[in-house]
Amino acid sequence: MNKPNVLFLANSLYGGGVQEFIFNITKKISVVQPIILAPKELYQENFDRNTHVKVERETINNYNLFDRLLYALANITGFQSIYRSLQYKPFIKDLLKFYNIKMIHCSHIYLAPLAYFIFRKWGIPYIVYAYGKEFIINNICGSNPLMYRFMKIFLNNASAIISNCDFTSGLIKKWEIDSDKILKISNGVDHEYFHPKEISYNSQFSLLANKKNIILTVGRLVERKGHDTVIRALAEIRQTNPDIFYVIIGEGPQEKYLKKLANQLNVDDIIFFAGRVSNKKLLKYYQSCTFFIMLSRVIGKNHDVEGMPLVYLQASACAKPTIGAKSGGVDEAVINNITGYIIDPDNIRECVSAMNKLIKDKNKARKLGEKGRDWIEKKMNWELGSKQLDELITKIIIN
Repeated sequence: MNKPNVLFLANSLYGGGVQEFIFNITKKISVVQPIILAPKELYQENFDRNTHVKVERETINNYNLFDRLLYALANITGFQSIYRSLQYKPFIKDLLKFYNIKMIHCSHIYLAPLAYFIFRKWGIPYIVYAYGKEFIINNICGSNPLMYRFMKIFLNNASAIISNCDFTSGLIKKWEIDSDKILKISNGVDHEYFHPKEISYNSQFSLLANKKNIILTVGRLVERKGHDTVIRALAEIRQTNPDIFYVIIGEGPQEKYLKKLANQLNVDDIIFFAGRVSNKKLLKYYQSCTFFIMLSRVIGKNHDVEGMPLVYLQASACAKPTIGAKSGGVDEAVINNITGYIIDPDNIRECVSAMNKLIKDKNKARKLGEKGRDWIEKKMNWELGSKQLDELITKIIIN
């Protein structure tokens, strides 16, 4: 018997936690056959080649001057989600008919208006996924009360809203959503792929061959990620630990600023900006590091904040201790004093202290990493999340 087809609406599959979530959850759910609709974009072959489901790509992101002006206007007025949904609308009818779609999985709140339109016109149920800051009311509606009313309609008509952590569930509740519709499915990690291993350095990793204490951060180079706090802490730490080396994986608008800061503090010689890397290289960086750190924090009036970043879980899966910050849902990805440490993201003294503990006490660092690995295997894997989602899908469309 053929499985029912469901359509995942993707805002982007360019990279990051949302892409990782869609890749893994579509791989693990078993009661339906997922199809993904996504924009044509850079590096799309990296996702499309490795995924196991059908990906339909359309020219949705138009970068001509007129479209940029329209998007800017929509953003100013708070209607960006409706504008974004309208960009997908021309491709929907034929896709729904061709694949006989039975359910919509809206992978970003920006596409909730489109999911609602499909529901009203063709009666196809939908669920919405929530990750964190995008569900902050001001971030999606600005000061537009009309958009706020529209979004409440779009969200309340969803069959369910999937939250990745308790912090995100709290953001959803502020929309006055029926609590029975909110289902928490914690972020997971592929613990078979991300696993501990002693690295033998080849030519690609010769840069790390003689480094004893490798510190790793994986994330976009934006203010929220807190790279600057770590760089400032390095200036002090290297005085007693000359063999430290900091690897930063990711791209973003703060790269020039961070490189300039490192130069000013005379630590640029112990920092490597790796840029965007393949999953194969990413795994090796995790396996090579002494510990993982990312000090995410709340930025600005719109509360630019983390939900539950997957990178902490990936590091734990590789049996590496992690250092996170008291911000958003990070304390659900790093268990303080069990899998790592939670500190103040702007307190350089706390950062220095936590990093020194993991550098100097190798036995403690090893135990934190082992506990992290055990936690991932037992509680933070995609098998558990996909089972919850299978049960929800069955309830909505199969029963």
